Amino acid sequence: MSLGRDMLRAAKRATDHLGRRSLLVGRFVRSCVNPDGGWRGRGYDSDLYFTVFALSCLRAMGRPVPAKTSVYLEGFADGSDLDLVHLACLARCWSLVRKQPKLGVADSIRTRIESFRCSDGGYNQSPEAETGTAYGCFLAIGAYQDLGSAMASTGSISRCLHSLRATDGGYGNLPGTQSSSVPATAAAVVALAQLRRGADALAGNWLADQCLPSGGFCAIPQTPLPDILSTATALFALSLSAKDISPIGDRCLAFVEGLWDARGGFRANHFDDQLDCEHTFYGLLAMGLLTRDR
Repeated sequence: MSLGRDMLRAAKRATDHLGRRSLLVGRFVRSCVNPDGGWRGRGYDSDLYFTVFALSCLRAMGRPVPAKTSVYLEGFADGSDLDLVHLACLARCWSLVRKQPKLGVADSIRTRIESFRCSDGGYNQSPEAETGTAYGCFLAIGAYQDLGSAMASTGSISRCLHSLRATDGGYGNLPGTQSSSVPATAAAVVALAQLRRGADALAGNWLADQCLPSGGFCAIPQTPLPDILSTATALFALSLSAKDISPIGDRCLAFVEGLWDARGGFRANHFDDQLDCEHTFYGLLAMGLLTRDR
């Protein structure tokens, strides 16, 4: 089991539903690559974070990855200057270009990741933090998988994640949280599934209940605006928690289709008119999860 491969497998199924529109996706993603081999986000400069999603889109659609991307990745060396998010991005990028980094780089990335491990056994984006976050644990687990390495003390990671359980049944990013968030709950459910801790029925029920009558998920219940990131991550977590999503499938698919843009990507929400590779991949992921049984 690998969360990177599972997400790609789901996103690949979107191409059948998109049909000829998948050609537009490929064209849009390729239009975002810079001469240095990296991909830009919402600015003009190459960004390792957006490069992950661009490469994921290309792999999901069976498109080739430019050779110059490996040169771009080599520019980050062993990731000694990167934060946890971008370290995880670097590890995922190397797995997506299907090429091993230079000798010793993978070991250095793992060592750097461990600098973000907290006293409670979890991982936090801030190296000074004492308690892990759901997102931090999700990133670290994915990075170790992408590097083909086993993690130490996975039991402590599991305990850290369980400490983030909110009183309403989902998860927050801090211990003692009263109300859950969709991204944190999704990250915790996925991370626990990767640690083979079984399906989290309670969190699955909470996530399913967050789907709006009009389709889509909001980041937090108090936010009235659904978005493609929260929707895709919620659906992915539900798929790993063995939750039947057919009762919400039609309205979620209508929501995702409503964010499709003829320029070849998916918008973040109904009020965002700018496209990027991140939200385009989340659109593919959500669509693939919703159409797998159709």
